[in-house]
Amino acid sequence: MSSREGIIAGIEALRAHPQKHLMDLRAEELMRNVTEAAMSLPDDGSFLAGLLQSDYESLGSGGDLLVCLSLHGAIAERKVRDAIPVLNRMLVDSRTVAMHEDLAETLGEMGDESSVPYLIQALSSPEVWVRAKAARSLARLGDRRAIGPLIALFKDDSDTVRENAIKALAETGASEAAEALMAIAASPEESSEVRSQSIRALGRMRVQEAKTLLRTLRDQQEDEDVHEAASEAVADMDDSK
Repeated sequence: MSSREGIIAGIEALRAHPQKHLMDLRAEELMRNVTEAAMSLPDDGSFLAGLLQSDYESLGSGGDLLVCLSLHGAIAERKVRDAIPVLNRMLVDSRTVAMHEDLAETLGEMGDESSVPYLIQALSSPEVWVRAKAARSLARLGDRRAIGPLIALFKDDSDTVRENAIKALAETGASEAAEALMAIAASPEESSEVRSQSIRALGRMRVQEAKTLLRTLRDQQEDEDVHEAASEAVADMDDSK
């Protein structure tokens, strides 16, 4: 049996399995078999991308989400660029919501600018970690189209999301974010973690107009984490002279 035939046989066995959930041990084994078979295939990204697209486009009428999950595992590991168009679509499709967190991370690792609009859309996901990972991936891609949407995440209800948005903007060096970062850093109503991330971002971005604020936070702040972050930020800016 050829490698391709082995993958197809594994997919058919998984598709035929009646228990369609990740907690079923047999389903887990069948998924692992598909992923391992796909990983062992000689370099043939277009074949794997085609298999993924076929099951994805058939979801609800014969396609299988567990098959998509299994193929995604191999595609992500092998960074199959032929699959990027279908991965982009899956990221914003409600039928594949169980995969959105992993997809948001995978697309950042793939590093293709075609994913930027889809990752921006994922910033509006109801799932915290989807929004957080989409922010991380946008930072890796470094596309200026993401700056406005990332700044908007500063008002997110989740500190995790806000911290990741701040980190993302610091990595892109977006000067447009300076005013919003300074407001967060100065606000005692913000959490210590979010303030500290904002302070460190200001230091990494060398925001000169933030120097007075950072020195004040370093010298007067009772919060130990904020004090430490401000000390580091001031040192970063002084070192840049």
